Amino acid sequence: MLMLWWLAGAALFVALAALWTARRTARRLDALTHSYWELRYEFTRLRGAIGGTGIAGEASDGPVRTAPAAQAAPPEASFVSLASLKGSSGQTGEAGRPGEAGKAGKAGE
Repeated sequence: MLMLWWLAGAALFVALAALWTARRTARRLDALTHSYWELRYEFTRLRGAIGGTGIAGEASDGPVRTAPAAQAAPPEASFVSLASLKGSSGQTGEAGRPGEAGKAGKAGE
């Protein structure tokens, strides 16, 4: 019976040591995260203050360039319904394409 108490005491000691280690690690992680975000904020602020210079303090040729896709205006309509292609009359030509009805008649002339 005494052996079980020793085992329970040892387990409690190991659990408390693990809890202490986990809390200490959590505090260190919190401090590192805080330092990271402070440095990131400071870096961004300083980069904006020096006007977008290049690597190693070399002045760039102009403003900071962005990707061409970011500069392009978004398309006005990315989806075109089939009904709008058929037109208001709903007539299609021989090939089943809008506007082919008038061209098919002229081709035979």
